[in-house]
Amino acid sequence: MFVSLDPERDTPRVLKDYLSYFNRQLIGLTGSQDAIRQVSSRYRVRYQKHPLPNGSYSLDHSANLFIIDQHGQLFSVVPYGLPPEHVQRVVRSLLDNNMQSVQSPKDASR
Repeated sequence: MFVSLDPERDTPRVLKDYLSYFNRQLIGLTGSQDAIRQVSSRYRVRYQKHPLPNGSYSLDHSANLFIIDQHGQLFSVVPYGLPPEHVQRVVRSLLDNNMQSVQSPKDASR
């Protein structure tokens, strides 16, 4: 899932075009400035709009990868720039935790 921090520029059409460069299963989300503020606060994403001399603006933001579990809870934050092997270890850890928390009906009756 990709969450835009810039609803002024990142319209649904712009997001669709941008995401076409990535995996087809990636979903792009945008919303009101207030909704984006709430989500960014929840996950401690920092962003700041900077006006440019030409009247446009740039948007600086953190670029971490947020790993969310099957309950919608934050499992891990992977800082930008870490190698893919690190991400792979984090995802494997999440999957291992999920498998340990799932009991078969036979196991649950013991």
